[in-house]
Amino acid sequence: MENCVVPGGRLSATCRFRCFLPRGVRVTDRKAWAGGEKNGFTLIEVIAVLIILGILAAVAASRVGGGAATEIQTRTETLKVHLRHAQLRALNSGGPSADPPAIWGIRSNGNEYWLFLNNINAEHRLPGEDADRVNAGPMTLGTFTIAFDYYGRPLDDPADPAGSLRTGDLTIGTGAAQPITITRQTGFIP
Repeated sequence: MENCVVPGGRLSATCRFRCFLPRGVRVTDRKAWAGGEKNGFTLIEVIAVLIILGILAAVAASRVGGGAATEIQTRTETLKVHLRHAQLRALNSGGPSADPPAIWGIRSNGNEYWLFLNNINAEHRLPGEDADRVNAGPMTLGTFTIAFDYYGRPLDDPADPAGSLRTGDLTIGTGAAQPITITRQTGFIP
């Protein structure tokens, strides 16, 4: 091994560097190993930047895509939630022993819809809404009245709950790819 001691009793820079290398390892670029100039990025930095760019691209794509179709689908799901709410209110209304039995439902005039109790014109506020009537927005709703009895079954005529159980499934077209269907006898809303 070459003489590593310089005048003054200190180790030379080359010797200090070689002391930390395992035997048989040769150094071709001493500046890079000794902490000198570094060019480029590390692999971890490149991967981190790619991950961040991927997340930003996914967020941007989700906000840009959709438009009116997404709005119709969102409002359709909201209407389903409101129908289920009316059904739940009817289920919790006291059952057959209530006099008169409470009939809860949803009525639409084509542009907006609202929750009612017994009288189809008596409007009640739906959860999460600022007004009694909910604007249908871009949905294409027809005029309909859906009422539920105390078992949660859909009725044909809210004024005659005893003899008006629906004989067929009820379908509400909303302009979405999948209309809302309420199953007769059970009131299931998929």
